[in-house]
Amino acid sequence: MNITVGSQEAALLGQKALDLGLSAHELAAFASQDPGLAGECGVEVNALEARTILSGGACSRLAGKCAEAAKNGRPAQVDAGDLEQLGRLEGVLALGAARISLKVSAMEAAEGQEGMAKLGSIIGLATGAVGLIKSIW
Repeated sequence: MNITVGSQEAALLGQKALDLGLSAHELAAFASQDPGLAGECGVEVNALEARTILSGGACSRLAGKCAEAAKNGRPAQVDAGDLEQLGRLEGVLALGAARISLKVSAMEAAEGQEGMAKLGSIIGLATGAVGLIKSIW
């Protein structure tokens, strides 16, 4: 089923689809680069689901249709299934970001101020995923 969104809404939706797609790539990269830490954070399933949604193409389809509609000042016809997938991806990323933040907080508390130098590379990876995810909200 297709849903019509106005050109202004299409611009916002297209940007949201791009942002969520980038965040999903970051989460997937985090899980690929450090599967052990991703497991400790509890985000390996979130990363897998994000990859699956990305491979379905909903983000790219929405971004493309919405960008074209916004550029031409016309309404966009978007698939309800793509919108559903985008909403699902947003939830997956929010849960992943919350879990990563929890792990980073626990590590900071356990190590204290003196141990922060050791955690630099781990927090750097986590911050990349969390920072991009938080930038969409």
